[in-house]
Amino acid sequence: TALIGVRLDAQQFSSVPSRKYLIKGLKVPIPTGVSVDQTTGRIIYPANYVWDGTFTAAQWTSCPSWLLYAFLINQRFGLGDHLDASQLDKWSFFRASKYANEEVDNQAGGTEARFSCNTTISSTKEAFSLVNELLSVMRCQGFWESGRLAIAQDSPSDVIYNFNQSNVTEEGFSYTNQSSKT
Repeated sequence: TALIGVRLDAQQFSSVPSRKYLIKGLKVPIPTGVSVDQTTGRIIYPANYVWDGTFTAAQWTSCPSWLLYAFLINQRFGLGDHLDASQLDKWSFFRASKYANEEVDNQAGGTEARFSCNTTISSTKEAFSLVNELLSVMRCQGFWESGRLAIAQDSPSDVIYNFNQSNVTEEGFSYTNQSSKT
């Protein structure tokens, strides 16, 4: 809850003046060993950073990955009555966060985080819709895998399998050592 009070002389305005506020929202757990840019909320991952899987005290951030993670496990404002941290693949959230917080050119001579989430959830909505909206902020899709919710991000990655002339014929793909369903 935020409370703001303003006292103005009504004679100075012909109507009620509009007000806008820049607020920093909820504090959420973030990986241990990282810092947050207090101006933008971008998580700054050190060079060659290796995460040990632990979280530091909750901090304000605009990282969509950790905001979604907090929403999924929090019992007060999220889905924590239905999910707990053991049912989330925190490593997929970490990968998404690293990509989301990489600095990219902002077309104005500076840099900014690739994806940032600064929003207010001010109405009730189906949880599934809200989760998908938060996933879409960082080009991700959620899926259930091995009893846990994981997220996959549309981002550059290492080659998983090469297709070439030796494994593609005129009839299509040739499958070896695995069933065609695999």
